[in-house]
Amino acid sequence: MYKYKDRYLIFNGLTHAQSQLIYNRSNHVTLTSYQTQFQRISDIQSCSLLICGSSASLKMGPTFSDYIIDISKVNNTENLSSKIPLNVRSVTIFEWQDNLAFDISDSRISQLEIRCDNLKILPGSLPNTLETLNHSNQRPVFNAHVLPNTIKYMTADYRQQELAPGLLPQSLERLSLLFNGNTLKEHPLPDNLKVLHICTFNMVAPKIDIGQLPRSLETLTLDYKIVDNIENLSILSQFQRLTTIECNFEWLSSLPPSITTLRFTKCSLGGIYIEPSVIPSTITNLDFGGMKLFRLKPGSIPLSVTKLSLGYFGYFLEPGVIPIGVRELDTFLSFSNISFGSIPNTVQSLKLSKYSDGAESESAFLGILSLPSIKKLSFDTEKEISRFPPNLELLKLTGNNNQLLHSSLPPTLKNLILYQIILVKDVCEDSAHQQPQRLTMNVDSSFFRENTLEDLPISVEIIRINGNIELRRYNQSSIFIGYNRDYLVNGGFIESTQHLRDLINNRVFKRHIINERIAKIIT
Repeated sequence: MYKYKDRYLIFNGLTHAQSQLIYNRSNHVTLTSYQTQFQRISDIQSCSLLICGSSASLKMGPTFSDYIIDISKVNNTENLSSKIPLNVRSVTIFEWQDNLAFDISDSRISQLEIRCDNLKILPGSLPNTLETLNHSNQRPVFNAHVLPNTIKYMTADYRQQELAPGLLPQSLERLSLLFNGNTLKEHPLPDNLKVLHICTFNMVAPKIDIGQLPRSLETLTLDYKIVDNIENLSILSQFQRLTTIECNFEWLSSLPPSITTLRFTKCSLGGIYIEPSVIPSTITNLDFGGMKLFRLKPGSIPLSVTKLSLGYFGYFLEPGVIPIGVRELDTFLSFSNISFGSIPNTVQSLKLSKYSDGAESESAFLGILSLPSIKKLSFDTEKEISRFPPNLELLKLTGNNNQLLHSSLPPTLKNLILYQIILVKDVCEDSAHQQPQRLTMNVDSSFFRENTLEDLPISVEIIRINGNIELRRYNQSSIFIGYNRDYLVNGGFIESTQHLRDLINNRVFKRHIINERIAKIIT
């Protein structure tokens, strides 16, 4: 094992991706295991590169980059491809120089993101390994027949450029399009496109002719402004591969029978009921999304639905409205609008709104907590909760610094997500009480203002904080191995709550770990 002088696992000199891989694979910390991981570093092929022009732009740009090229120091005779390390797969261009020709054709990258507005892509300047291209600048970036036919995924801004035929590669499968044009030209989209998302920032939405969209589409999502400006809607029924769509209520009669996932965009029904059989019986995933002022009765939701989100539904939920086949239910309803019989005993994943005081709320709440089918539960509460479904595996609670007793958690629990909740290990906790054996916790950074590592139950093995910090318990002890993705040198033994707070606040560890955010500057 590591000796005391090596208690902190220092990853100096490694890229972010390399050190992250070592940490993720190191459940058992031994000298041999770490030597093995270090020997495999040269095989890692997933690093990222940022191209920017100054320290100011670096602070504004992406944080997690393994390499950086200062474009202001590159002259027009240098080969940019030769500067890109062979293990780089993702490049982000945050800033570019007008006097430089863009050519990375000899690189091996698979992802390219362009955030500047003065870069032009010329024929032959991109590698044949490129699969993902994102550009967020409004000016034209490339002309027709320039992009290689290896690109499958693309996010593009065409607010100041006409989307003409040949502009997009035929290999494209997924496209997210920011579009302000008056209308789509004839056949501007690739014939094999599977996923299409179109949005606009214009007050007057562009017209979209359904007839100009490829019949290969499987998913279609349109901005709520655009769905009201559609031409030839009846042609939509011919899209036999379309399975997922976001649309408004008036589109229902035009949907093809292949639709299984339906989400409503922003619209209002003025308080009327949705009658039975109006929503197609092929739907298995139903999301009311942005729809408002709609009422539901038994039969409004097809029996085929297994995943349901009620969105802005704000009326009392009558028993029988939710079909017995629903497995996942997501709603903003308060407990005062729900009775025990409103939730069928087939629901396995349940997301509710705030639990507050009141006899009706408490009765509904206690009834729901008795359902043995529920494995995932999420809600807000300012009350101390001491009872949960007996087979619960995931619990997400949001509160107001109220307490949660560890002894109240069911032994089946595996994942615990807490926001503004204090986890308390009972002073008189009965050791014979069945409790979770292996817990993964997700918390925000404020959790350890009130809670300490020392007070956490031994069942807590993994802690994730704000998505960028992860701790793993070391060999059933009170010591954790800490990791912070916010800076490169990211491994260390956490022996106290103070060490953890230093890690959360991006402070340097006591034993002089260098807090470098960037691995290597390429010159």
